[in-house]
Amino acid sequence: MYDRDPDGLPVPATASGIWLTERLRGLGTVYSMPFAVTFHGSLDEPALLAACRAVTERHPTLCSAVVERQGVPVRVPAALPPVPVVIDLTASPESAAAFEREEIARPFDTERGPLIRFTLLRTAPDTARLLVVAHHLVFDGTSTSILLDDLAAAYAGKALPEPDPEPDPLDLEDRIAEALPGARRFWQRHWAEPEDVSLPGLRAQPRPTAPGSAVTRRLDDGLRASVADCTRRLGMTAFQFTVASWLVLLHRYGNRRPVLGADFGTRGREDRERIGPWVNELPVSGIPDPAESFRSFAGRLVFDQGLRSDLRGLYHHREVPLARAVPGIRPAVALAPVTLGYRRREAAPVFPGVEAEVDWALPNRTARGALRVHMVDGPESWSLALHHDPEVLEHAFAERITDQWTELARTLAEQTDTALGDLPFASDEPGLVAAWNRTARPWPDTTLPTLFAEQAARTPDAVAVSDAEGDLTYRQLTRRAADLGMRLHALGVGPDALVALAIPRSTAALVAQLAVLGLGAAYLPLDPAHPAARLAELVADSGAVLVLTDGGAPDGLAADGVRVLDLRRLPDAPAAVAPAPAPRPGDLAYVLYTSGSTGRPKGVEVEHRALVNLLMDFRDRLGAGDAHRWLALTALTFDICALELFLPLVTGGRVVMAPADAAKDARTVAALVRGHGVTHVQATPSGWQALLDAGLPTPGLTVLVGGEVLPTGLAHALVARATRVLNVYGPTETTIWSTAAELDAAAEPTIGAPLANTTVHVLDEDGLPVPIGLAGELWIGGVGVARGYLNRPALTADRFRPDPDGPPGSRRYRTGDLVRRRLDGGLDFVGRLDGQIKLRGHRIETGEIETRLLEHPAVASAAVSAVGTDPELRLVAHIVPAGVAPAPEDLAAYLRERLPAVMVPTEWSLLDAMPLTPNGKVDRVALRKSAAAPAAAAEPARDEPEADPTAEAVRAIWVQVLGVPGVGLEEDLFDLGGHSLTVAQIAARISAVLGVDLPLHVFYDDATVRGMAEAVDRARGRR
Repeated sequence: MYDRDPDGLPVPATASGIWLTERLRGLGTVYSMPFAVTFHGSLDEPALLAACRAVTERHPTLCSAVVERQGVPVRVPAALPPVPVVIDLTASPESAAAFEREEIARPFDTERGPLIRFTLLRTAPDTARLLVVAHHLVFDGTSTSILLDDLAAAYAGKALPEPDPEPDPLDLEDRIAEALPGARRFWQRHWAEPEDVSLPGLRAQPRPTAPGSAVTRRLDDGLRASVADCTRRLGMTAFQFTVASWLVLLHRYGNRRPVLGADFGTRGREDRERIGPWVNELPVSGIPDPAESFRSFAGRLVFDQGLRSDLRGLYHHREVPLARAVPGIRPAVALAPVTLGYRRREAAPVFPGVEAEVDWALPNRTARGALRVHMVDGPESWSLALHHDPEVLEHAFAERITDQWTELARTLAEQTDTALGDLPFASDEPGLVAAWNRTARPWPDTTLPTLFAEQAARTPDAVAVSDAEGDLTYRQLTRRAADLGMRLHALGVGPDALVALAIPRSTAALVAQLAVLGLGAAYLPLDPAHPAARLAELVADSGAVLVLTDGGAPDGLAADGVRVLDLRRLPDAPAAVAPAPAPRPGDLAYVLYTSGSTGRPKGVEVEHRALVNLLMDFRDRLGAGDAHRWLALTALTFDICALELFLPLVTGGRVVMAPADAAKDARTVAALVRGHGVTHVQATPSGWQALLDAGLPTPGLTVLVGGEVLPTGLAHALVARATRVLNVYGPTETTIWSTAAELDAAAEPTIGAPLANTTVHVLDEDGLPVPIGLAGELWIGGVGVARGYLNRPALTADRFRPDPDGPPGSRRYRTGDLVRRRLDGGLDFVGRLDGQIKLRGHRIETGEIETRLLEHPAVASAAVSAVGTDPELRLVAHIVPAGVAPAPEDLAAYLRERLPAVMVPTEWSLLDAMPLTPNGKVDRVALRKSAAAPAAAAEPARDEPEADPTAEAVRAIWVQVLGVPGVGLEEDLFDLGGHSLTVAQIAARISAVLGVDLPLHVFYDDATVRGMAEAVDRARGRR
């Protein structure tokens, strides 16, 4: 496979994988391995520097660099040998930490070398610190112990052994080739692509590498003793215990098939004193059964009793890189989102005359994957470090994961035979959740008509509602509602009746709502613009006794036997009508139909008590009073209209009624706000984006935004221009809004904490609480929970469940929304259970893609559709540009830097405006229909004889590199035995022969001769 290079030798297989991975993208210092020794006392500085030189002479690999020769990484002497550097910081010892961070962050030039640096920092006459930074191309964890032992011996004046003969990489390749068939058979049975990981607080799927932070912890002696006793009883090592315990923890975090990428040492007996990258990362997978004990699970994991990839089997195949054994695996820094490095070390080396304290593994400030777990197991201590990307996993959650593993490890060690599902976990969480759900407030147990009547009595002459025709005072509004109520009561409308209102948003509609509610009846809002057949279906399904219109409803609206009356042509009220009984708090206030997942709309029944609770919360939350003017902008069929209509009427404020078609014109809305001195406006994020362009919000305006996910950029824009911004969330089934968060300029948007007399629970698919920071389904309890679905008892029973933590008869509503609880108790919206898709085995929330797109300065609005079915499923991005339209390839490149490749849309649609539903939300049905339009027919595949010169040149390169007699145009490179290193060799030859440098991902996207030839032609501009 290799040709021997006269100036150097090919690097070992593990180093070649490291080298190839670094070529794919800038990885920062992910492969830097820093450690340090702090000396206290009278250090013999010349002796230490001489010892550094002696160590590098004994281990020539430390004096090397790695260059490419025909696609093969070759180790050659470094341009300069490693020279220890002394830095005197005695005048400013406080600068040592910053200097050390900068030195660790300094990248290596792997082609010039050397690949190790020694820096001695003098911070006081009796204190010095030797910082060593090595590159993983020539180093591993065990190399640290070898180097320090040699360094201590040389410092003590001992002669180091002569350099051992370097192992011939060709012999190592022969060894791998001999083991390869068995490794392939093993992985054919056991390999499965790792799924996206679930971790507490993980805000997005992690990047391959990123600037990192670390949580470091010295584990206490009690835990160490418990684990030691457990491993003796179970006949396993501390490393095996650690792997098993992390798999149990990942399973507790909701990973149904947890995978841990673990480092396996590959040193043979003859290599025990050699410095180098003698380590191979391999994935370990095991699925704990909650009904089994840790003894059972660990036994299966360690001793090959049915797990997917047992440790014993992995040990036998540890020398073979996974990319050689499993076709098509792309080079990657990590083979799984969570990886483990575990090192056993002997006692710390002794440096005569000084006290030496070793930091065996310093953070290199680069994260790889979701978590890198690094454990060092020494005779006097056991330490743990969790490296992570603080952009996607905040430091507080990394600390929490550390605490939870520590707690779990102790429990597993001490309760070895207890069923895993019965073990306590994160014991502080139930108390925290209970505290966050203590939202009880003693509101009056009353109704909306009572609250309105009380307010009208206090301020009868104040203006209650304004529209294009003028103003109505509270007295006038009360009289008009009472007059209409008498007419309706004479027609038989009374308690428990349901009246349909096919009336656009208007003062007349508000009067009708108050009149119906005052009779103890409930109203059902209908959109008169909808087809008559649909409206008639809703009327029939609801059992409404009457339909009120203002003359604009379509013919044929009513169901059989239901009267349709025009408000402008109602019969006169009789001279004497018996008063209707006053409504009670438990009476129905309104029924609102929402879309059903089965295609059949369902009517949500909301009682007065629930509506009053919502109004009382926002009364206090907003300090509502007579100075507040609310813009009534929302259609009556969108439940949030009740807040903007009724809150001002029960607190002495004013409703400013927007014309029926105003919501379609942001400039008209802006003019209304300015002309009437509006103080409060609520709209969806899509609606607010349009209002921003029209000049809203303005100082003095309070903004309520809800109904959709609020993008960070839009949130910050609103905060910058408004007095207050509240992000609110709630399904119709829990009465308008259930949670709220007041936003500031620095914070990421959150849907916040529960309203008064409301509880929120984040549960898994089994109905059990998930740990704080993990995504789960949101269940909402409390006063705001609706009565249920009208005439749908089975559906009501399914979605509304008894609340085990509430008073007798109370219920929780399961929302179908995925949320994640923050450490402060607030909630982050993640997505919909029914909006989650699975693409090539990856769980994808289209909302995450949309959020990333909205962070691009050239994107004003974005929505992502999933069209088709797996494996033909495709992601389509719909974009409204912010100014000049961005190129789709630029947006794709932007996403590839922030998301896994599987989440990057393959099709792009540029829009002038995002289609919206009547409620102001993105019309995703319309988007999916446009995205599902038939695509242009694909170019028919060419027959084998039509191969062009480029394809023939690529074919010849394959034959040369693979050593096979012939290759078909459509044969897969990896089916022919190709792997990451052969990809590098093919890439080098294509560059030399055809003059094109192809990105390495091309060789994995279409691993055929034809695919590579087409990529070459595209690069040349031929296609």
